[in-house]
Amino acid sequence: MTDQIYETGYALELLRKSFPGRSDRQLMPFGMVYCGTRWGRDFRCHEVPMINGQPLLACNSQEEADLYFTWLAEHLLQLATEPDARQSQLCLLIQHMRPQDGALLLGMHAAFYLLETEEMELHLQEGHILPNISTR
Repeated sequence: MTDQIYETGYALELLRKSFPGRSDRQLMPFGMVYCGTRWGRDFRCHEVPMINGQPLLACNSQEEADLYFTWLAEHLLQLATEPDARQSQLCLLIQHMRPQDGALLLGMHAAFYLLETEEMELHLQEGHILPNISTR
């Protein structure tokens, strides 16, 4: 088992078990997000679907997931903007994924970006030095 983990990569093995029936090409974007790849945030298109006047931030049922995917498909078709250079690379990866996997990947990326990257970027924009980072 150990040889196989090093041969194929532990993260990829976990993704293969978590997403059965997908090719490695379809799984690689998930691995990239888990390993820290971030494509940035586009503030031009930042709407989210609403339920009873509240933003739908997580899908806790199949009904909410169906609502989200329907909303996302309509929203993306109505956008007048083209992806920037970073997003174009993400689009190339997603075009080989199953539609719901692609939407899941986008949600995971957005969540990781908000939890990890956005705060760091804001600190740097304000001229703050991040904790535990040497200035030399």
